[in-house]
Amino acid sequence: MNVLVVGSGGREHALVWKIAQSKKVKKLFCAPGNAGTDELAENVDIAATDIKSLLHFAKDKKIDLTVVGPEDPLVLGISDLFQKNHLKIIGPSKKAARIEGSKIFAKRLMTKYGIPTARFAEFNDVNKAKEYIKNQKFPLVIKASGPCLGKGVFICANLKEGEGALKRIMIEQIFGKAGDTVVIEEYLTGQELSFVVATDGKDFVSLLPSQDHKQIYDGDKGPNTGGIGAYAPVPFVHKELISRLEKEIVRPTIDALAKEGSVYRGILYPGLILTDEGPKVLEFNCRMGDPETQPVLLLLGSDIISIFEAVNEGKVKTLRLKWKKGSAVCLVLTSGGYPGTYEKGKVIRGLEKLRGLGDIFAFHSGTKLNGKKIVTNGGRVLGITGIGKDLSSSIKKVYNGIGKDGIHFQNMHYRKDIGQKGLKQTKITYSQVGDDYDTKDPVLRLYQNAARETTKQLTRNGFKEIEETRGASAFVWEQDDCYMATVLECLGTKNLVADAMRKITNKTYYDVIAHDTVATFINDLSTVGAKPLVVQAYWAIQDNSWLQDLKRMTDFINGWKNACIYAGATWGGGETPTLKGIVESETADLAGSVVGIIKPKKRLITENKLKTGDRILLLKSNGLNANGISLARAIVKKLPNGYSTKLSSGKMYGEEILRKSNIYATLTQDLLNNNIDIHYIVNITGHGLRKIMRARQEFSYIIEQIYEPLEVFRFIQKNANLSDYEMYQTYNMGMDYAIFLAQKDVEKAQQIIKKNEFSSVNAGYVEEGKRQVVIKPKNLVYKSETYNIR
Repeated sequence: MNVLVVGSGGREHALVWKIAQSKKVKKLFCAPGNAGTDELAENVDIAATDIKSLLHFAKDKKIDLTVVGPEDPLVLGISDLFQKNHLKIIGPSKKAARIEGSKIFAKRLMTKYGIPTARFAEFNDVNKAKEYIKNQKFPLVIKASGPCLGKGVFICANLKEGEGALKRIMIEQIFGKAGDTVVIEEYLTGQELSFVVATDGKDFVSLLPSQDHKQIYDGDKGPNTGGIGAYAPVPFVHKELISRLEKEIVRPTIDALAKEGSVYRGILYPGLILTDEGPKVLEFNCRMGDPETQPVLLLLGSDIISIFEAVNEGKVKTLRLKWKKGSAVCLVLTSGGYPGTYEKGKVIRGLEKLRGLGDIFAFHSGTKLNGKKIVTNGGRVLGITGIGKDLSSSIKKVYNGIGKDGIHFQNMHYRKDIGQKGLKQTKITYSQVGDDYDTKDPVLRLYQNAARETTKQLTRNGFKEIEETRGASAFVWEQDDCYMATVLECLGTKNLVADAMRKITNKTYYDVIAHDTVATFINDLSTVGAKPLVVQAYWAIQDNSWLQDLKRMTDFINGWKNACIYAGATWGGGETPTLKGIVESETADLAGSVVGIIKPKKRLITENKLKTGDRILLLKSNGLNANGISLARAIVKKLPNGYSTKLSSGKMYGEEILRKSNIYATLTQDLLNNNIDIHYIVNITGHGLRKIMRARQEFSYIIEQIYEPLEVFRFIQKNANLSDYEMYQTYNMGMDYAIFLAQKDVEKAQQIIKKNEFSSVNAGYVEEGKRQVVIKPKNLVYKSETYNIR
């Protein structure tokens, strides 16, 4: 086929480079192109914005596919013009391209359809805009509404800077008509992310996430540019976050545009920021990014023409993209003076040194041929792009490719810290260490539905299930004049920490392990108001050698016995299978179950009692409990002394993980015995504080006070590079039981809690509204549509 690429920058050179590799391509053109595209395609002297001339050229040369690089021709309607003339083109319609062409359109769309973005106001009157910012909190972001090649954004630290930005955009009109209207937004903090998808208007496929560097100087200082460096993939963006971006941002945006009569076909690129509240959209682009395209296409193993064909043919759903292993980095070399008035005509030297290397390329952006020499002809001149086995090696590769012994030109400028954010922000996530709720939750719902079908067996035997407890922490059924309840739970991997710590201190810690195994199911049972009666134990081992460690077994059995006595339960026995080939040597798989009684029946606690105005008491935890241990273990390899690494308090990291969990069975019964009307209880283990919204009702849970996290949580957060948002959705963060009750019972309940030697805080309240948890002290919001909490 004959292919035309529209544009003249580094993005277009990278597109030409990738398209030229396709066996489907016969002839390749680039309009207007640059000195780099000239080596791979036939450059055509037609401006990217001259869409009528481009149409005539495409007809004359029988172009089978046109790929549009920059936004301007798309905003002008090149796709509509080509499609009207029965020519295939990659890029959205003029109507759909408004998502980039008008920031006002994009912000209104996001607001209407609940797509997360910064709060904003819009103005076409400079005096009204000035009056507005006088009453706003700084810093503020002020943007020209129209397209400005990435330069129309001002981050204003104070009122003086804000007024100066408004003057430059609206009065001096440095961006022309693009600044007739401005958008004024709240300033968001967090890591920025470029997330690009290809869509046929219905389905979409995501490309590798990348991270751009906008500001001209190291450390994100100085004015914004069109992009001065990028790398892909982004180490701290993993499967669960990608799934969330697709679910909360990409899917709703494509659907919203379709509902507005602007079906979007082509490349959609939301520029995002990862705030503590979750990902939010900074802006939308209707094309691929520059310089993000350069490293992403270096890593793309699939034929790019197949992607474009799927977009045009409505077959994106069938795409399965292949990606090369490793990392790629693009370092942009700019002319002296950029992003202001910059120099041109400087001879570029050293380009020949990269030819034929195969792992480093010079993608041209602002260059042209001057006789036999290649000279600078723009602000962004070259994108030196390298691929390596990891981010560190690819960074080293591109920087080694420039300078006096590599590529250089007079007054060449570049940032020295491209990609460093990825090295510093590499983090360990929960799904990385083997527990992915996106995978687990659908399976849980599947077996819960299957279990529901078995409940008629209870009826046949003369009993009745309490339906609202199906899928809750404990399952309850009616039996004569009382209710019975049951729970089964496992410990997780906390025993592996104990095994590692024994090698350091010679203590077994298995009294703690046994105690915590019992705590996992006893605390769940107590959430329905049940008194534990009989406990069953389960531990699977590889062979009997595990039982021959007398010291460990003595600690374990005594720990289990003492936990049962503390909870007021009988240990009725259990099972100890040997599972060679399933359980590893020197480890054990630990679990247990409990049956309890609710008598009298009025003590039954279910979500049906929950009501607006209820207060939320949060009980102070003693540590990590059994949740998030895999993640806590994963950071050990990063620590200088492993589990024996000392926290600032002087305590060893491993021993802080192994603190005993609280058991609340006796406390719950004491509250009920004292006529405290408990409306609901949530045992905060898995899912962290977001689990507070476990009840099915459409309530908002407003948390106004919390305990400060224990030292061990802060230590994990620092060493795993996790945000508050991620920590509070994984760990209890110092609060492991939430009790809901009426305001009138709060004081008495807290006295009983204190008598039982636990600590509580009157943390917040329940109100009507969207089902979500709002943690005000940390400025965090967890939405029910993001998580299927049950």
